[in-house]
Amino acid sequence: MPYCIQSFSGISFVAGYFTYYLQLAGYSTDLSYRIQIAQPVVSIVGNLMAAATIDYVGRRNLTFYGLIILTAFLLITGGLAVGGSPAEIRGTVAFILIYSWWYNASIGSTAFSLLSEVATSRLRIKTVAIGYAVHSGINVMWQFVIPFMFNPDKGNLGGKIAFIFGGMCCLCLLYLWLWQPETSGRSFQELDEMFAKGVPARKFKSYKTDVQVHNEAAAASRNAKMEV
Repeated sequence: MPYCIQSFSGISFVAGYFTYYLQLAGYSTDLSYRIQIAQPVVSIVGNLMAAATIDYVGRRNLTFYGLIILTAFLLITGGLAVGGSPAEIRGTVAFILIYSWWYNASIGSTAFSLLSEVATSRLRIKTVAIGYAVHSGINVMWQFVIPFMFNPDKGNLGGKIAFIFGGMCCLCLLYLWLWQPETSGRSFQELDEMFAKGVPARKFKSYKTDVQVHNEAAAASRNAKMEV
């Protein structure tokens, strides 16, 4: 599901329409190109940050709290677009760049780990395949819908389109809080056990599995023999 949440969080607009938005906002073609080049640069920085922090912060935390921050960025962007003054439009551009950075530091990176880790060993290949298919289908839908919402001769939402993605992020946050387990530091055997036992998603991090109990008992036995 986090992989599909990527598509609902606004990345289809940010990645596909940023240059066009810059030109509609009054930026020259040359400046629009230069600003657009900055977008993948800050995205790479976000990816590197995620790689360095994901095991310490945890998949669930980085995804959930990261999406909260993304939602705030989207709502601020939409609010600035409502004002429409040149300074506020520049603010929307700045927040879109900040969004690109933070998206890749959070759900833009964690979703790939979660997609493969939450699936059971027996169904992992099918789960990943279905996840990619649904994700691609949602993106195809946005390619048809966004122009009708965004273009000046249609919905003419401009930067206010961020409100739509911000609203969807709020619904996605509810899902993540209730049903997204923490998989960091867990083996596939442990994850399969917790899913089979119906452990609530929010308790995955603190739950002690049979595998852990067995390993701790074995370690205690070895230590006792060494002391003797």
